[in-house]
Amino acid sequence: MAAFKKPNPQIAGELNGAQSERALTQAQAIAEAAYLGTIKKEQFVFFAAFDGTRNDKKDIDLSGNPDDTNVAQLYTQAFNASKTNANLRTGYYAGHGTEGTVRLSAALPIQVTKEAIRTAQQAYNEFAEQASDWLKEHPNGDVTTAITSFSRGGGTATVFTQLLYQNGLIDPKTKEQLIPPGQVEVSAGVIFDPVTTGQDGNVAFAPNVKNIAVIRAENEYRYLFKAVDYVGQPGIFILDAMGNHCNIGGGYKHDGLGNLYLGAATEFLQKSGLNIADVDLSRRYEAGTKLAVYNESGLTREQAHSFFSEYKTRGQWDVYSYFDPNTEMQTKRLLDKAAQIIQAEDGTRQKGFELYNGQQMIESLSFGEKTRIYLEETQENAISRHPDLLGAFILRDITLKNIADMPTETQQKVLAQFDMNVVANIEQGNLPHAPQINLTVNQDQLIHQKWNLDLPSMA
Repeated sequence: MAAFKKPNPQIAGELNGAQSERALTQAQAIAEAAYLGTIKKEQFVFFAAFDGTRNDKKDIDLSGNPDDTNVAQLYTQAFNASKTNANLRTGYYAGHGTEGTVRLSAALPIQVTKEAIRTAQQAYNEFAEQASDWLKEHPNGDVTTAITSFSRGGGTATVFTQLLYQNGLIDPKTKEQLIPPGQVEVSAGVIFDPVTTGQDGNVAFAPNVKNIAVIRAENEYRYLFKAVDYVGQPGIFILDAMGNHCNIGGGYKHDGLGNLYLGAATEFLQKSGLNIADVDLSRRYEAGTKLAVYNESGLTREQAHSFFSEYKTRGQWDVYSYFDPNTEMQTKRLLDKAAQIIQAEDGTRQKGFELYNGQQMIESLSFGEKTRIYLEETQENAISRHPDLLGAFILRDITLKNIADMPTETQQKVLAQFDMNVVANIEQGNLPHAPQINLTVNQDQLIHQKWNLDLPSMA
């Protein structure tokens, strides 16, 4: 296919000392956001990598950028690791507008949607085939998935999670239901600057996801590149990072920011338990590298801020702002409210999730008496009626102490997630024993390691 003709990326500005430190801090936050060990060594894991529009690791020129994306790099790292790990399988899926995709899928909305569904279905089919074959050799084994995506690939990734949620695992050869709907989890993921312009239907991640880092570009100001807003969705960490769209997703030559975030994403996945190789030497961030924010609008800063309409035709994209290296206060990114998270009315016993195709998935919320007591009674009353809740309450108290210095909103989210994990394990009859109180542990270890459990998604 012919290379995409786009304006040569221009450096909007080099980061000053304070801005560079901020970018380094943001990268560290990405790496440290991971829940430890959500993927277990003995599990089968299918790693699906969904690239962005006109991004294909086999045809880099098509994108108009000199290098492949961070998604392509993560896939290669996972693929290399899979050569010596029979429990790891990988799939790479080139983006909209690449060879073999739906015609006009890079631009026409109806085709954008068709392509997202087509590719997500392809990924599900490959997962189902490989997971089913693995289970034949490991009949008592456990299956999970992990994902990464860039740009419109984020929309495809959401459909993939919804297909997993909707179907579970069906053996493609025998059509036998090996794992029920809602039970195949996405245990880790890194989503680089999700943009779903033109895609219809719900682009929320399904309730089976947990431990997903969504990295949003702070300095992408093209109107058609609004970032999907996943605030409030369980299992999702929102992490803003300095840079434009491709600074986050990778592709520029010797891009310090792109390489910085690739390293952070790799560390996130490794901490999550994914057996993924380290970043290739050619793409590793080197300390002291100058960091720069790029601009692909085709407009200069002066034109971008001009009130005169004559400049609207000079750039390929309309913009609403421009990165300014001389100020710490940058324009806030516009967000796209395209994701519809779980709907559950107070007092009901069901929750509903709308799939990409409009179909409603309903889950029962009918909890037992012990769950109701844990959620509604005081600790003393709950423990007196159900002594086996003691361990859960002790862990909750320790968790609360560990997060005491966090903002109130963050504390509420952490405790809500903790309580939902307790509820899930009450229903499974799998409560923890009371821990040794003198141990120094962090909240991730409390939730994910000390219990020694494969915890469900926080939907």
